[in-house]
Amino acid sequence: MELISIAAIIPLVKIIVGNNDFSDTFFFKDLENYTDVDLDQKSLIVLIMVLILAIFIIKALVIFFCESFKETYLKNMHDGLSSKLYKYYINIDYQKLSNFKLSDKLRHVGQVGFIVSFLKSSYIFVSDIILFVFLISFLFFFNFKMTLILAIILSIIALIITASSKKKIINYSKIAQKNVSATYENTISALRSMKEIIILKRRSIFDQRFNDAIYAITKFTRKNNLLRFLPKIIYEVVTIFIIFLIIIFLLIDGKSLINNLEILAIYVVALLKIIPSFNKIVINYQNLNTSYAPAKETLDELKNVKSENSVLNREVSNKNEIIFSDKIKINNLSFSYENGKDEVLKNINLEIKKGDIIGFYGPSGGGKSTFINLLLGLLKPTKGNIIINSLSIEKNLNSWHNSVSYVPQDIFLLNDTIKNNILFGINESEISQNLFEKALEISNLNEFLDKTPEGLNTIVGENAIKLSGGQAQRICLARSLLKETKIIFLDEATSKLDEKNEYEILEKLISKLQKDKTLIIVSHRVNTLKTFSNKVYKIDNKNIKLEYEK
Repeated sequence: MELISIAAIIPLVKIIVGNNDFSDTFFFKDLENYTDVDLDQKSLIVLIMVLILAIFIIKALVIFFCESFKETYLKNMHDGLSSKLYKYYINIDYQKLSNFKLSDKLRHVGQVGFIVSFLKSSYIFVSDIILFVFLISFLFFFNFKMTLILAIILSIIALIITASSKKKIINYSKIAQKNVSATYENTISALRSMKEIIILKRRSIFDQRFNDAIYAITKFTRKNNLLRFLPKIIYEVVTIFIIFLIIIFLLIDGKSLINNLEILAIYVVALLKIIPSFNKIVINYQNLNTSYAPAKETLDELKNVKSENSVLNREVSNKNEIIFSDKIKINNLSFSYENGKDEVLKNINLEIKKGDIIGFYGPSGGGKSTFINLLLGLLKPTKGNIIINSLSIEKNLNSWHNSVSYVPQDIFLLNDTIKNNILFGINESEISQNLFEKALEISNLNEFLDKTPEGLNTIVGENAIKLSGGQAQRICLARSLLKETKIIFLDEATSKLDEKNEYEILEKLISKLQKDKTLIIVSHRVNTLKTFSNKVYKIDNKNIKLEYEK
């Protein structure tokens, strides 16, 4: 289409200079020979202008639809890769999270755009090289020597620009990439430890670290952008130089500019296509160098991603439904973390019967949370197993997770309303009003909500900064109660409550819930455990020992 649009300039120039003889022009010279159409000069001029206009309109439409197809394809690719990466992170084994660096994962998700940018630049790079070859080949038919000089000049300039900037652009990209990760990490760390930063007076240190990283990013981004802008201004000068060179070439060759105005026009119009095209070739080659490092890093990360089918297959393979009707049997359970050096738990044998209220306590670091995570199926035993109705929870995790609720020691609340934090992604219409009100009552939230002007619509703030620790824990408890299950795990779930509130909540929880519910409570308050539990176990020194039984 580009060649046809350039060729269409020949008859247009003839019209402008008043030369209405088209007998030597392709298509028009054979028009009367192959058709019975006999056009006078004015009609022929009108026909030529209509055809030229039609060519440019068709060209514009073709380019638009091609561009639309390309952008749609790249958008779908961006959506798909981002979703695949996020799905991998959210479906990864809990045990592997300890090896995760949050700032790196955030960067990988953000860098999916560099893969798309790399592909887009590759497409433009290749398509403009093809266009350049066709345009130069087309000009060879008009003047071989002049076109050869033109091609050599442009190629030499392109080689000089790319050779001198390639290493710098790649290096700048890697430095910027490294410092982007540093800004993520600094921001996350600062927001998570704001109290310590304020009291220990570390604000200036974190501020300086952030500013250093941002300075490095903007410094090398500036240099990168200048290197990518340079070809544009160089080729603008080259365009004028080449046009003057063509005029001088024609004059030295003893040719009249007026008589060769068509040739001159062809070269000028072709240059208006070639120079921007060549500029895009150079710029997109630089873009390829800029995008290569982050794109490769993210592609390497995507190689670790389990396909969606493997996740689905894992879900489908768990066909057995765990129905907790008798007891949880723990057989010779041992666990150590990945290095395998020190066992946290060793040869644990235990039974938890349906309807029991079981308490666990022990020193910090004794293995309480590890044991709960093993019971939940979040960690895999090094040895032994956990059996319910002759089914291993490890091999039937999805079904097992349908049977349990969990309130963690480490609270997480969205920066949203109290209601949305209780619902935690569930649509309000999916929960009965009676169940919602029951959860509020058991968790002792009603008294607190009555004192707040916005009630359930109160925004809790980032990291629940507007709430006390106890209020936040009660919201987490209410959240877990919306999932009506047979087993509820409370992992230090009331540790931030005073003893009065803790007592009231546990009393309501036990009295309001059905008698066949099983409660597994971890707490550092032994007296509370003895008050409400059938059995109390101490977890210490890799063992679990029965300390109290009603």
